[in-house]
Amino acid sequence: MARRGGAGDGHRASATLSRVSPGSLYTCRTHTHNICMVSDFFYPNMGGVESHIYQLSQCLIERGHKVIIVTHAYGNRKGIRYLTNGLKVYYLPLKVMYNQSTATTLFHSLPLLRYIFVRERVTIIHSHSSFSAMAHDALFHAKTMGLQTVFT
Repeated sequence: MARRGGAGDGHRASATLSRVSPGSLYTCRTHTHNICMVSDFFYPNMGGVESHIYQLSQCLIERGHKVIIVTHAYGNRKGIRYLTNGLKVYYLPLKVMYNQSTATTLFHSLPLLRYIFVRERVTIIHSHSSFSAMAHDALFHAKTMGLQTVFT
């Protein structure tokens, strides 16, 4: 019976290594995703969570993924806005309770979030901040819709 060499039998497994050039990781992808970042905290507010969401979104766009951001309205900043590299931001008309966090309503946000997830053909929901009620709502609705989720 033929046996393949392993680590403990004195035979070395052969491997083919290829050279990686600086731009090759961006062009050598097999599957792209439609990613939705969700948080109560985003521009025009500035802070750690807001900066993290923006920078992560820009890096994912550079790698060929489609990224949208969903947050609540800030003053007259409502509807859909576009930022650098075509980053689409949905500012939803949800009531803000305390410290820029929306009220936990769960089913109040369902029609809005579901519409966005379906319209944008979202495959991954990435929710940010444990203090964000909207992030938790999005995780719940994403799971009921069978979407993949990430929570940071």
